[in-house]
Amino acid sequence: MGELALGRELECFIKAEATAGTLIEPDSTDCVFAINTPTITQDRETFDDAQKRNTRSRLTAIAGRYLSGTWGFDTYIRPSGTVGVPPMEDKLVKGLLGTRTDSTSTGCTYTLLGTTTDLQSYSMWFKEGHTVMFCTGATVNQGVFKVDGRNPGTVTWSGGFMKRLWTGTATTSAVMTDTTSTTVAVTSPYGDLYNIGSVIKINSEVMKVTSVATNTLTVQRGYKTTSAANHTSGATIEPWWPTAYEGLWGGPIHGRLGIVTWDAVNFNTMTNEVTITNNIKYYEEEKNNEDFCQSYGTPESRTLEARVTAYFRKEQAKKLKDAWDFDSAAIVIPCGSTAGSKCTVNLPLNRLKAPAITGDAERIIEMTALPYASVAYNDEVNIVYA
Repeated sequence: MGELALGRELECFIKAEATAGTLIEPDSTDCVFAINTPTITQDRETFDDAQKRNTRSRLTAIAGRYLSGTWGFDTYIRPSGTVGVPPMEDKLVKGLLGTRTDSTSTGCTYTLLGTTTDLQSYSMWFKEGHTVMFCTGATVNQGVFKVDGRNPGTVTWSGGFMKRLWTGTATTSAVMTDTTSTTVAVTSPYGDLYNIGSVIKINSEVMKVTSVATNTLTVQRGYKTTSAANHTSGATIEPWWPTAYEGLWGGPIHGRLGIVTWDAVNFNTMTNEVTITNNIKYYEEEKNNEDFCQSYGTPESRTLEARVTAYFRKEQAKKLKDAWDFDSAAIVIPCGSTAGSKCTVNLPLNRLKAPAITGDAERIIEMTALPYASVAYNDEVNIVYA
């Protein structure tokens, strides 16, 4: 394993948690392939020392709790290739909307969750060459579906999480001469590369770290059905990582395939972008004797917006009247046109804001639609992979 982490080595795994914030280890089928470098950040809350002292020097800040973190990356829209089998980004779509119904005839339909159940939390795992980072209590706060005529369909995902930890790569500083000892001595000063919950691998034996004391790890031996063995001093301690199984899905699909319908009329478009935001809040204000956030909720309404651009043809002048009259219309945005390789974003009810006309050569009409719910509630959008 090299000293430098390389972009080609980056992989992501996402696994639903049984209890929010309780780490779940991924399987080979939980992989999700990002098309850019994910961002994973978590800051410590700090306060300036405001005590009056006879100095102009900045004093050491006062440390507070660990704030909830944020994550984000993009994926292709990547159906399975088989009607009724979930796509690669299944956990992200389900985390965004809330529910999924599968049918071998109509496909996988994702619909919005009501108010009685929290959105699903996930353990997210990211491998950066020699280091694995894992986040607990992660949620999908926003998804931006982008379908245009020039590129493959993509989704920009982002959200929050409760706690980020990591597993690095170091070496043992002592011989492990038996198969029952539960301590691993790490070469100083690299014990900080490991955390409780880290899953490590020495030679062919996998171990789970249950505590860390400076440069000594306490571990569960022979983890994940591996056999405990003796290990020499200087043996590599590396992160355990599952092998991604890509055979569950088909390939990415081009945005030019399929045609948008607006109020049941075919509509040639250039770009189509649907933004779904859950407005998830992590509750960090409570006095609960914990350094990390322990819960989240959705105190505000979700928000949706659809932005569509098209060449300003004569028939599209009607959109000016639709906005003026505050008319409602259904918008259907497909990506792909072949069974098993198609994703469709359905927005049944939309109010159109006043369109803008731009462009120096061909004139372009830019339209922003605001989806809303019917009297049944929670039906502003549904997404179907069929």
